[in-house]
Order: sequence, then C-alpha cells, then structure tokens
Amino acid sequence: MKLYDSLKKAIEQNELTVYYQPQISLNNGDIIGVEALVRWIHPIEGIIMPQYFIPLAEESGLISGISEYVLRTACMQNKYWQEKGYNAFNVSVNFNAMQFEQPDFADMIAKILDDTGMSGTWLNLELTESIPVDNMDIIIDTMDKIKNMGVTVSLDDFGAGYSSLNYLKYLPIDEIKLDKTFMHDISNKPHQKEIINSVICLAHKLGITVTAEGVETMEQLNFLKDHNCDNVQGFLISKPISDESIEDFFMNNI
Repeated sequence: MKLYDSLKKAIEQNELTVYYQPQISLNNGDIIGVEALVRWIHPIEGIIMPQYFIPLAEESGLISGISEYVLRTACMQNKYWQEKGYNAFNVSVNFNAMQFEQPDFADMIAKILDDTGMSGTWLNLELTESIPVDNMDIIIDTMDKIKNMGVTVSLDDFGAGYSSLNYLKYLPIDEIKLDKTFMHDISNKPHQKEIINSVICLAHKLGITVTAEGVETMEQLNFLKDHNCDNVQGFLISKPISDESIEDFFMNNI
C-alpha cells in the first residue's frame, strides 16, 4: 500500500520520465528505432527501475495512466526529432495484453497520434508478456484497427513469458523481440544457439522481423549477424538514456 500510494503520487507530481534505448539494423548499422522506457525519478531514492513498480502498476490499474504518459511523451519526442532533421525512425512503447483488450485502446492511440502530429508509420507497440492473452479475438480486432493507422506491433520478450506458437499463428505480429535471456552464455550453450537460429528462421518464413534484446558482447553481435537476425538493442549499442543524451548518440551515429 505504501508503494502504491507513492506511485500514485509520482504520477500526479510528474516524477516519471522516459528514457530511450536505440535499436540498430544488422544489415547496415543504421538506427531503425528507439524503445521508450519509463523511469521513476524519486525525490529521495533517485532513479527507480520499472521492474520494481510496473508489476504493482499492472495489478492496481495504474498502468494505463503510465503507459499513456509514456506513449504521448515518446510520440511528441519523436516528432520533435523528425522536425529537427534527424532521420525518421520508429519509437516503440510497451503495453500488456490487458491494455490491448480495453475497448477504447485503439481510440486512445489514434488520439495521441492526432494530438502530437506523428504519423502512425513511426510508432511500434510492443505486446509484453507480463500477462497472458485471454481474449485472442479482442486483441486481434484491436491490432487490426491499430495496423490500419500504419502502426506496427511487436511481441516482446519472446520465448521467456507466456507466448506460444499460437501467438505467431493467430496474431498479426510484425516483429518478435528475442528475450535477453537467450543472449546469456551462448558460447557455452550450443542448444541455445540452435534455438535462436531456429526462431529467426521461423520468423522470417512467416514474414516477421526479429530484434534481439540484451546484446552486450561482440560475440553475441557477430553470432546474430551470422544467423541473419535483423536488428539488435542492448548495452553494447547503448544503455537506455535520456532524451538529451540520446541526441549526442544520434550525432555520432546518424
């Protein structure tokens, strides 16, 4: 209850902020997107990472307000970068299955795109696996409405949560994001390498792009490149950084 009260107060007093982590194409090294990640700037505790408060936000219903704030902030920021002359790229924002099931979800997306002036073609929504998909038909209908706006949809943390091949079978997914746990100890786990390679091959046969998360070493990067993974993000490229700091990253990479 104490954490809930503090988080509710944080939302009301604008203690949340958005950091961005670049995503790089393995084909040509270009920046193809950034993932928007929320941070809680606590007046006493400092920066609180999302794993410490997002589960509570999902359980308590506060997640809708947080996600809407992140989406609006990210769209405004991306529109600003485009107007400043940077090469256009996607911005990705996380939502769980429960949010995709809300009847006004697609309308909320459309309104924020309209308010910020950002084209839906530069927005990617990541379906996180923190909550299992219960109402597949509702989510499919929501995704169809969103994709009609030009928005793409990714399946986040693939292989580590609730997802199954049924997700790829039924949902109109544009991209899967390999969970960072697949990157751990790949040099010592040959079966893990085969799993990664198989997932990439399967996704490509279905016309789905693959982005690997949690890439931290050149060995991991080279393995992914050799096995035709499309994009990567992780500390080897850049940790999540503020909107001011990421412009320095753009200057050096665009």
